[in-house]
Amino acid sequence: MKKKFVAIALLGTMTFSSLILPTQVSAEDYTTQIEEAQQQAESTQTLIDEKSNQLNQIESQVSTTETELKTISNEIKNNEEKTAALAKEIEKAQADMKQLQEEIKVLEEKIAERNEQLKEQARTVQTSGFSQNYIDFILESESVADVIGRIDVVTDLVKANKTLVQEQVADQNAVVEKSEQTEQKINQQNAIAMELEQTRTEMDKQLLEKEVIVAQLAIEKATTEEDISTFLAQKAEAEQQVAEYTSVQAEAEAEAEAELLEQAQIAAETEEETQISTVTESSQESSEESIEVASVQEESDSVAATPAPESSEPAQTTAPSAPTETPAPTNNNAGSNNSSNAAKEKAAKEQKAKEQKAKEAKAAAEKAAAKKAAAKKAAEAAKKNESKPVVSSGSVLQVANSLTGKGIPYKFGGNTTSGFDCSGFTRYVFEKAGKSLARNSYAQYAGSTKVTNPQPGDLVFFSKSGSPSGIFHVAIYTGNGGMVGSQSSTGPGHVSNFKSNPYWGNFSVYYGRY
Repeated sequence: MKKKFVAIALLGTMTFSSLILPTQVSAEDYTTQIEEAQQQAESTQTLIDEKSNQLNQIESQVSTTETELKTISNEIKNNEEKTAALAKEIEKAQADMKQLQEEIKVLEEKIAERNEQLKEQARTVQTSGFSQNYIDFILESESVADVIGRIDVVTDLVKANKTLVQEQVADQNAVVEKSEQTEQKINQQNAIAMELEQTRTEMDKQLLEKEVIVAQLAIEKATTEEDISTFLAQKAEAEQQVAEYTSVQAEAEAEAEAELLEQAQIAAETEEETQISTVTESSQESSEESIEVASVQEESDSVAATPAPESSEPAQTTAPSAPTETPAPTNNNAGSNNSSNAAKEKAAKEQKAKEQKAKEAKAAAEKAAAKKAAAKKAAEAAKKNESKPVVSSGSVLQVANSLTGKGIPYKFGGNTTSGFDCSGFTRYVFEKAGKSLARNSYAQYAGSTKVTNPQPGDLVFFSKSGSPSGIFHVAIYTGNGGMVGSQSSTGPGHVSNFKSNPYWGNFSVYYGRY
């Protein structure tokens, strides 16, 4: 009997072990998966933190650059006020020069009249011996008083001639002096115009550089925000996996617990049936003492064999009842799924917001970068057509010549027939000839094809520093050292030879072709 109890106990132990071992292994697998998903989420969070720090640095740089941009904008505003003051100085210098030119014209007319008078007197003296007539006029006096009177008349005539000559000399000197003053006014206007053009060029360059930096930072910011959005999505996915694995693990543990309860119930039923079989066998042994030992042994073997099927039947019939205790894990799974869906929706909304921000930042970056592209557009177009000018030199010169002699004044910032500055004039002429140019002289040089053997219709640039960075004036080359452009002293007009000109000949010259 003891052997039977041991066999039954071993059978129960083996059955219990065979049921719980797979559950433990499965639970360990889920734990490993949960740990891996949590590590992935933590690793992604580290990347998110790094990108967030990078984004903070970029935003700090954006703030600094925007402050610098604001400073430059204020400088440009101040420069505009300075430009307005200098433009008034140019207008005053132009008015003074015009007055000097009118005064010179009057003096020249007076000098011309006196020249005619002096020439007439000279001719009279030469043909009729006027000096001898003076003597005869005195000798023919009838009295001393008459002599004195006639001497006074002759003296007055001589003094008048002397005064005429002195006035002539004085007016000629005045013409020279006023011409020098006019030249000084011209140089003054040119200097002011040069300062204005260089200041505007420098401000434009600084503004463009800062706008490019802002555009680059906007692109970097957009990229970083996209990375953060990606990492947030990855983190949400990892957290979702943690939730799913945790839910599955909870469900597996609940099933394992149900199986343990079922196994305990089976073991209890098996033990009860074993006790009943034992009592039955004992009663049979006591009532059949007269049977031989061999018969008793056979009966006891058959009785021992009988409980096996009886003990297995309850296991088979009670096994299906276990799943009735499994609904609890299902509720846990539903809760996990709900939290997972909420996490997905939150991550999706955050990602959508980040993507919208990234799009806006990219749009701002593209808008700011467009200005830099526009500055290079002329240069790229010129490089494609280096073999020949894009515009006809004849049409350029024809348009330029049609604007001279019309009384169009020099006006800083002007680009219409109401007034031109140097770059406004060249831009207007080339636009009429079918070619678009940049606004200031330096930008026009930067966008041109550089040439050393200029042809009529090319652009000629003047620099005060001996390098292209000092360019302050532009005109259209007409050939043989001549140019046509809007000069501060004359407006649109010609300079016959700028190389020998007392003002323009002092500067370095560069040539560009469109």
